[in-house]
Amino acid sequence: FGRVSAAAAVADVVLKDYAKEVSGLFGNMRLPASILGGSILGLGVSSAPKVEDSDSRFMKLFKRMNLLLGIASFLNEIVAITYSSIAINKLSEVTTHELSDSLTNYVTANCKLAWLGTNVHFLFGLFGFGLLVGSKAFFLYGRKIGNIAACWSIAATLQCLSVVNQGIAEGGGRIGDSFGSNIVSLTIEYARLLFSNAWNNRATLSIMAIALMTYSFWLVVKFIMDSRTNDVGTQKVE
Repeated sequence: FGRVSAAAAVADVVLKDYAKEVSGLFGNMRLPASILGGSILGLGVSSAPKVEDSDSRFMKLFKRMNLLLGIASFLNEIVAITYSSIAINKLSEVTTHELSDSLTNYVTANCKLAWLGTNVHFLFGLFGFGLLVGSKAFFLYGRKIGNIAACWSIAATLQCLSVVNQGIAEGGGRIGDSFGSNIVSLTIEYARLLFSNAWNNRATLSIMAIALMTYSFWLVVKFIMDSRTNDVGTQKVE
């Protein structure tokens, strides 16, 4: 009886090509990322507040970090757009995708790195955009209004994180149909896949990108530490 039941269960499993559905999911991410990227560029980069000589040391650091946040958020959306656009093209061009019994397993077999990369970078850019909105109010209208806006921005970001974590944990609705339990585990899995893909495929450009990003983290930490003792970054370029 057990063998008959197992055979029936296997027979009920239908392998499908989910390329069209997955392509639609990537498209759902690409459009918002494009809109956000344009908004971030205007809000946090091109109209970033300038550092004034009269600013306190904290304010100078705050303005500079705000600019870096704008640049990082914008570039995150650029990477998300690139991942999703190439994935959509490959799903249409390549006709030999591995069939699967679920959409989640199909993504795992055919485009897991692209899907995780699209989501992680989109979400980081999205959260950065929310924080930029709060800081903008602070720069335009002062501390009192800025504190209110900061509370709203942080609250909205935390709620978005909660929604995202619940969605990640639920996955595809079946046991094992999930890429992680929260945004942290999803990011770690993306980083693992990114390193593995770059190394195994000898992707020189990707390895260089990872090295530069790692070096930039050190530069940010060094900049913050230097700002505590020296008024860095005030020299004007002639």
